[in-house]
Amino acid sequence: MFRAITLVFILFVAAACSREATNTAPPASTDAAATDPAAAKPLPEKLPDVLARVNGETITLKEVEDFVRNLEGRAGGPMPAEQRPQVYRGVIDQMVGYKLLLQEARARKVSVLDAEVEAKIDEVRK
Repeated sequence: MFRAITLVFILFVAAACSREATNTAPPASTDAAATDPAAAKPLPEKLPDVLARVNGETITLKEVEDFVRNLEGRAGGPMPAEQRPQVYRGVIDQMVGYKLLLQEARARKVSVLDAEVEAKIDEVRK
């Protein structure tokens, strides 16, 4: 089951990366926050422990902060304060999508052979 979840996550990340790389057109939205990162709605000073619920499953502040710390570690430094709202909202959106994918995989009883997972991981590494 863990390997199936891992495969779904890898495919989700790979699809998101390829979408970002090929999508160079500006967003169609006329919302100022969507077109100008500096205009993103500010985050509250103190965030609640539970930031989102996805069909009964929670996304906690600790999960989001751990994810952001991981991103900062890979980026080689802390995130600028003015980008914090945009980054947190993006992370929450990704986590919601991931939880939805996991729930759908469970509902459809998706099972994947270990060999298939290894093949996809090797493909993504290339």
